[in-house]
Amino acid sequence: MLLAKMNGQQGVSELEMPKRAVGKPAPALRDLSLSKIAMVTSGGVVPAGNPDRIPTGRSKQPFRYDISDLDTLPKGKFEAYHFGYDPQYVNEDPNRGLPLDVLRDMEKEGKIAVLHNEFYTVAGAGSYVEDCTKIGTQIAKEFKDSKVDGVVLTST
Repeated sequence: MLLAKMNGQQGVSELEMPKRAVGKPAPALRDLSLSKIAMVTSGGVVPAGNPDRIPTGRSKQPFRYDISDLDTLPKGKFEAYHFGYDPQYVNEDPNRGLPLDVLRDMEKEGKIAVLHNEFYTVAGAGSYVEDCTKIGTQIAKEFKDSKVDGVVLTST
């Protein structure tokens, strides 16, 4: 490839590049105060001890956790499992990885109508496009069934 490029020619890679799906973005929400909002993270935030043993990367499925009785993600009760970044700051305050505290405040202030009672998590490092598409499709269907209007997606 280098020799071809140096000679002004198109190089051909032995690696097939993945085809990227191009989608149309959803329209913006008109009024957050009337909207049900959900949270998703690719940062691997899970209950302490990782009880479901989510992998630290290359997720093949999403995991979901009930937050209906929580106003915040307490230190020591939630933590990050992820090989793609140093999770120490999320472990000090899990709300850095998943802003439950801020969204609960917004809910109390009427800035959003309601927060969905579960969050979804994966550890996205090194994930394959096909797996991400499957995960996203599954989460989107579940949100549609639950009448979720918008999503806060946090990453690393």
